[in-house]
Amino acid sequence: MRGRAARIAALVALAGLATPGASAAAPIPASDLTITVDAAAEFGPTNQHLLGVGWNTGSLDGVAPLHPPAVRIDGSLHEASTGPGALDLDPLLARVEAARSIGAEPQVILSYMPPWLARTWPGDPRDPTRLAPRDPAAWQGLVETVVESLATAPDPAFRFEVWNEPDLPVFWQDSPADFIELARRTHAAIAAVEARTGLDLQVGGPAAAFPDAAWIVPYAQVTEPDFVSWHFYGNHPFFGPDGNEGFVPDPVYQANARRNPLTSPSEFASQTEMVRSWVGLGTELTIDEWNVAAGGFDTRHDTHEGAAFDAAVLTEMERAGLDAADFYRSSDTPGLERRGEWGLVDGTGERKPAWWVFDAFHRAQGIRIGLTGDAPALGVWGRASRGRGGVDVILSSFTASGLDVDRRATVAVEGARARCAVVRTLATPDGSLATGEEAPVVAGTVTVGLPHPSVVWIRFRPEPCPPRPPR
Repeated sequence: MRGRAARIAALVALAGLATPGASAAAPIPASDLTITVDAAAEFGPTNQHLLGVGWNTGSLDGVAPLHPPAVRIDGSLHEASTGPGALDLDPLLARVEAARSIGAEPQVILSYMPPWLARTWPGDPRDPTRLAPRDPAAWQGLVETVVESLATAPDPAFRFEVWNEPDLPVFWQDSPADFIELARRTHAAIAAVEARTGLDLQVGGPAAAFPDAAWIVPYAQVTEPDFVSWHFYGNHPFFGPDGNEGFVPDPVYQANARRNPLTSPSEFASQTEMVRSWVGLGTELTIDEWNVAAGGFDTRHDTHEGAAFDAAVLTEMERAGLDAADFYRSSDTPGLERRGEWGLVDGTGERKPAWWVFDAFHRAQGIRIGLTGDAPALGVWGRASRGRGGVDVILSSFTASGLDVDRRATVAVEGARARCAVVRTLATPDGSLATGEEAPVVAGTVTVGLPHPSVVWIRFRPEPCPPRPPR
C-alpha cells in the first residue's frame, strides 16, 4: 500500500462516473434545506463493516477506541521468505495479533513476490518483487504454508487478498495473464488449506487501483472470489496539492499536483453499482483503500474539509449497499504530523477531525431509517439511524469546486418521539464531535447551522432537555 504517488502515471480518468445522490433530483434553494427523517421507514442495520482501516505504519492504539471491524495488513512475503524453505512469519503474526487485540478481523494481503522466486533474468530492470513466479507451483506451496500458519495461529487470520493494485506498474510488472495465473494458484492454495483444516477461509481481490474492468472482470470469472476489491481516492487522477512525498521527481509532481474540482463522494456509490453489474449480486464488494487524495500530501486529510468528505463517502457507500470498506489509513507516519498524510490519527496518536467522523458512525449504529431532503448534487449529505440512544442524523457539507455555501438545515423527525436534540458540529480545522449543545425540539423539528465544510451530528432523544441553570 506504500508509494501512493506512483499511481498517477498509470491511472486513467474515470470521467462520467459521478451521479447525484438518491435525493438530489428536486431543485432546492442554495441556502436552506428541509430534511425529513421517517423513523418508521426501516432499511436494515447500519453497516459497521464500512469502518475498517488499513494499517502499515505506527500503532493501532489511536484507532482502537473506534472498534474498527477490519484491519487490512500487508503480508510482505518478499521480506518473510528469503529462500526455499526459509520463512519468518513472526512479524506478520504479530501484526495479526495486534489487529485481533482491538477486536478487528485481519485481512492479509498476499504480496509481494520473494526475489528468489521471481521470474527474472540477468540484467532485468524490473523489480523482482513485482513479478510473476518462475515456478507457479512453488508460489502455491508458499501461499499454502503462509495461510495455514496464519489461520491456525492462536490469533488467527481467516481473510486473505490476492496482491495489491496489479493494474499499476509500480505494483505489478508482468502481464495481466500472468496475474490471473498467480491469482488462480493463490485461490487453489487457500482451498487446499480449507480442505485440510476444515476452516472457513475467505479470499478475494484483485485490490485494483480503481474500478478497473480489465482486471476485475477476468479475475472474478476465473477465481469465483468471496469478495471483489478495488480502491479509490476522491482527488483522482491528481496528486494531493500540498507537497511531494518524494516518490516521483518534483517536476512530475508539480505538473500533476492540484485539487480536482469534480471530486464527489457520489462517485463511491456509482462505482459500487457499476462493479456489482460486472460481477453479479452474489459476490461481496469492498473498497479497501479510500481517502480524499492518494499520492502527494493533501492537508484536507488533517482538517474538517477531509472529515466532511469522509462522512459523505460513508453515507454514499451505505446507501449503495457496499459490503465493506477500509479507510486508508489508521495513522500517519511518525514525524510527518499535519503534513497532509492519510491517517485518522497523526504520528503521535492525536485524533484528527476524520477520527470523530468514524466515532460518530460507530456510535450512531442501529437501524437505518428514511431521510429525504438532503442534496448531494449541491454538496449536502444526510444519514439517519435509530438506536439505543435515540434517533441519530449525520449531515455533511462538502464540495471540491470552491463553491462554499453556509446553510441552515431544518430537520424534522416523524414516527418517533423527539423532544431534545444534542447537536455536535465539526466545522474548524482542528474540530471534533466530542461535545454538543442541547436544543429543544418543537413539534419534532430542530434547525441547525450547516457551515461549509462541516459535519453535524444530531441525536434526538425522547425525553425533554433538562432545564438550563439560571445565569
